[in-house]
Amino acid sequence: EHPQASALQTLWTARMLRHGFLSSGGFYPMLAHEDEHVDQYLDACDPTFAELSQAIAQNDIESRIGGPVKKSGFFRLT
Repeated sequence: EHPQASALQTLWTARMLRHGFLSSGGFYPMLAHEDEHVDQYLDACDPTFAELSQAIAQNDIESRIGGPVKKSGFFRLT
């Protein structure tokens, strides 16, 4: 419910990609995931959540993304 929720989601996705995870708003574990996969994901979450918290405190969320904020809904790409 943050006023910059889309920017926070974009920053989350960008930072998790740096850790090798294409992550949206959640993690959906399956039987194919081993403990090692879950541990790696959680290890990536720690610094990412820390940066999100810092970005909120410093009010510089969008400047950290390195690209545009994600759009909601359907938009024409061309």
